[in-house]
Amino acid sequence: AATLMPNAGIMVETFNDNFQFRKAFPESDGWATLFNAGLETYFKRFTIGLQYNHPLKQRLFNGQVIANDRVTAHIMLMFMRAAKS
Repeated sequence: AATLMPNAGIMVETFNDNFQFRKAFPESDGWATLFNAGLETYFKRFTIGLQYNHPLKQRLFNGQVIANDRVTAHIMLMFMRAAKS
């Protein structure tokens, strides 16, 4: 039998200045706060998941960069089985 596990939350990303040739690009740092929601399905040793992220607030590259919505997917194979009790 498969198990479904929905999830939702808030994620914060922070970024330091970018460097090239040991010199920092001015105002290339920033932060973003994103809402996320997803669903994972567990079946035997496999997990399949889908995640949606939506920016709530952000300040990237001093407002010069705007983050958009994101969708990610993953498939995972578990190598170890849980011990039976």
